[in-house]
Amino acid sequence: GSHRVELHLAGFKPWVSDVQAVANEPLGIGPVRLGVPDGRLVVRSNPAGASVTVGGAYRGRTPLEVDVSPDLEHLVAVARDGYESATRSARVAPGGRVTVEVSLEAILGEVIVRANPADARLLVDGTDRGTASQTLRLPSTAHAIEIRKPGYVPHRTTVTPRPGLAQNVEVPVLPRAPAVQSTAATGARATGGQ
Repeated sequence: GSHRVELHLAGFKPWVSDVQAVANEPLGIGPVRLGVPDGRLVVRSNPAGASVTVGGAYRGRTPLEVDVSPDLEHLVAVARDGYESATRSARVAPGGRVTVEVSLEAILGEVIVRANPADARLLVDGTDRGTASQTLRLPSTAHAIEIRKPGYVPHRTTVTPRPGLAQNVEVPVLPRAPAVQSTAATGARATGGQ
């Protein structure tokens, strides 16, 4: 029948094979050469979530740990929308571990925000950035822009900054939010009608 054969030796890569055994017939295996173990490559980026290729093959997103062939020079490419791509080379010893850390440089674009009332708050991707009327330099990826003030209807939009081309977000006047009637007044009106 079919049987799985594994050979293990400390410091070497395991050898695994399926063999077909026939009753009362000797079966020769080998010679078997055990290979050196893979190395472990760790790739981190700032910001995280960047795509990683090793030797031209896509391997995942940062933070990432992958097995690579040992004692070879590996070209590691890290890329993320809105940031300059970066490449590094790494060599990992058999059974070793090497960490590659990359800080990606943002490709910035200008966003000019103007809003009324002037003291409305500006949120970019959920983070408060101060008063709404200002000029921002943001990475050239899509950003959620929100302008809000208590008592007013919030204004929401998405903007993608472009290097060398300023993007304008203008909100002439935030409309006032409709008055909310109190629950007690609503309940009294409903009860009085019965």
